[in-house]
Amino acid sequence: MESPSASDLRFSIGGPIASWDQHGRWLRIGVRNFWLSPGVSVAGLVQGARVTAIGYQDDATARWVVTQLVLG
Repeated sequence: MESPSASDLRFSIGGPIASWDQHGRWLRIGVRNFWLSPGVSVAGLVQGARVTAIGYQDDATARWVVTQLVLG
């Protein structure tokens, strides 16, 4: 995953983790899936934990990419 471009849509969303795939490095908050950038720590992530995810929607893949994740 690359860094965001100027045209990428930015987001910030908070809530409990509905699903978490450590090997695929993606999680679900509500009904949307988010992929974690390689530099985002996964320490302490478990299903049900409340998080705030900040990132962008990649224009090329339409994936919602998390660049910053805050537990709590």
